[in-house]
Amino acid sequence: MRSDLRLTSVLPHLLPWWTRVAEHPPRVAAFRRPHESPALEAALARLPAQARARVLHPLVPAPGTRELRWGSAVARQHDGTTCGSAVLAMTAAAGDLRLALWLETGERCGGRTGPVELTGVAATTLDGLGDAEARFAFLQRRLKTMSNGRAAAGLPWPAALGTPPWGAARVARWGAVRYRHAIVGGPRQSDVLAAVASWGQAGVPVPLFAGGDLARGVATAVPRHVVLVTGVVGPVWSVYEPSSGAVHEVTRGELVAGGRLAALGGWNHLAWALVPRAGAAVAA
Repeated sequence: MRSDLRLTSVLPHLLPWWTRVAEHPPRVAAFRRPHESPALEAALARLPAQARARVLHPLVPAPGTRELRWGSAVARQHDGTTCGSAVLAMTAAAGDLRLALWLETGERCGGRTGPVELTGVAATTLDGLGDAEARFAFLQRRLKTMSNGRAAAGLPWPAALGTPPWGAARVARWGAVRYRHAIVGGPRQSDVLAAVASWGQAGVPVPLFAGGDLARGVATAVPRHVVLVTGVVGPVWSVYEPSSGAVHEVTRGELVAGGRLAALGGWNHLAWALVPRAGAAVAA
């Protein structure tokens, strides 16, 4: 048996009806978040410059650094099973200034129309989160519950296995953009990666699932880690890696070459992608 075999390279052949054609973005230059309310604009105006920059551009490291931050805390996954939840949190915050403002400061704007991730959470619970690190950890736990609740044939997905791609796709959002999951393997790999690049160039973040192969054991030949493409400029992909909180720059060729990459958390193969749905995008 080949030691470089991956489950996702076999699935498109075994289950062709489960593989999906990746959608490319409409032909527009960029996408934007919904308009800000006057209350939100006022809250942003009160922030110090660095905090305002983190709220407005959560996926852009501060000058001279590689790490993304909320407040003074590096935006890292809360535990070994919440890489997907951290990526979903950063994706949602990058498309929703209300959520980003709450993560940075604890301030809530929007009232009844607040971020869906916080809907139904008691104000006393939110107020009891003492700092940005605690808020980011809480949001990860919240998103893990949302993504995993019905991810195994209507039953909860095992918490120890992290977040499955189909569960993540159900709750992933960036502004009005919604996502669908697509296997990165088999005959459609190039098409999926081309779609990821197109969306990244248009300014829409794209979650990627990574894993290993049989050379590192059967358990590694399935998706094991989640990262986030935060932008694509020319051949360079910027990728947020949640175990470190850092943004790495790699090329598409490096991502598919099969070597271990820091951008993939030390894993060596792309396995799945959450590709935006073109029909749900809001053009600038």
